[in-house]
Amino acid sequence: MTSQEVKNRVLYNFLFEKGWAGGFTESFWNSDVLGLTKQLFTVEAEVKVNKGDLQGEIDIIRKTLAGQKTSKSWSKTFKHQCFLGKRNLQNRVAMNLPVSQIPNQYYFAVTDELAQVALIGTVNTPYGVLLVTPFNVSVIKKAVLLHKNPLPTQDVLGLMRKVSIENYYVYEKLVKARRELIKYETNSHTT
Repeated sequence: MTSQEVKNRVLYNFLFEKGWAGGFTESFWNSDVLGLTKQLFTVEAEVKVNKGDLQGEIDIIRKTLAGQKTSKSWSKTFKHQCFLGKRNLQNRVAMNLPVSQIPNQYYFAVTDELAQVALIGTVNTPYGVLLVTPFNVSVIKKAVLLHKNPLPTQDVLGLMRKVSIENYYVYEKLVKARRELIKYETNSHTT
């Protein structure tokens, strides 16, 4: 499965199989998929379809937990420092990164080929693992809560606005495509 197919399958699971209030892509912390439960808890799914990419992020997590510096991706390092409580709360607020946008749970969403790597890599972490196939998403390691706070109203409204803007642009493209199709059909019948 491609990363887009895994994202789509996880979104489908969150929205239609679990019946959650929302499913978003590329939202807080550039999350691949963010689910919003009806209790306003957030669940992030980080999609990994490449072993090197998964192992690189696991290495960052291991070094973060051990208090070691990493020369890898600064943004991923910072993200896991915040999620795992290894970064000072005041620094997060000062950098305009609301603590409220840290997900309640964090999962790696992987295909069968990467399941063992993800399971081993998340040992002694609060992170979980979702196994994604074309027809199913299953929890093979349950994530521990990173915190117990529901998403505040202003963040819910921000997600609603993001999705509304995306819907607008998708609809605008559909309207334009329909106009072009009608124009094409009209021109092909007159020649």
